[in-house]
Amino acid sequence: MNERKLYLGIPLSGKLSTRLAQGISKWGSLPMFPTRPENLFVTVLFLGFVTDEHAVEIAEKAEAVCAEFEPFDLMFDTIELAPAEGPTKMIQLVGEESPQLLALRNALERDLAGKKVDGKRFRPRVTLAQVKRAEFPLLPEEKLAMFPQTVSLAEPVSSILLLESIGAGAKRQYLSMDEFPLGRYDQHSTDNDQQE
Repeated sequence: MNERKLYLGIPLSGKLSTRLAQGISKWGSLPMFPTRPENLFVTVLFLGFVTDEHAVEIAEKAEAVCAEFEPFDLMFDTIELAPAEGPTKMIQLVGEESPQLLALRNALERDLAGKKVDGKRFRPRVTLAQVKRAEFPLLPEEKLAMFPQTVSLAEPVSSILLLESIGAGAKRQYLSMDEFPLGRYDQHSTDNDQQE
């Protein structure tokens, strides 16, 4: 039985992806695997390994949930090493808590995973690079003094992607399988309304 490793994520605009990629390129001396611009996204929900049949059901439910939420903006304020505790595994862009994103994530988790939502906190994160775990701990302190970095980046959210992860390590790719616009009315309906 064929299974896919699936996520729900927020795609970043080309403008922000390019800006982030330019910033990452300045850390070239760090032992890391930079995330390719097309793989930069906010993970909303990891769905695990899913059969093709179940993926169709997930897409239908996700589309219905997304239709209940209006577009909103995310604000990113920090670039930091993660996790906060233990050995560093990655460099992440971290956003401010967003009530809209938390409500959307909770609704998706409830409808897709059947989990009871406990109102936990959730900050949007984008993985900018995976570090080389054998080399990163050997860096001198002055090399790491650049983290955390304060940034001020705004990103509009108008849709959620269903993504499949293929490959591993630096060769990992995230392929978009489907896209679910936020809002009760799709663009086609809006265009028709304006023409009448």
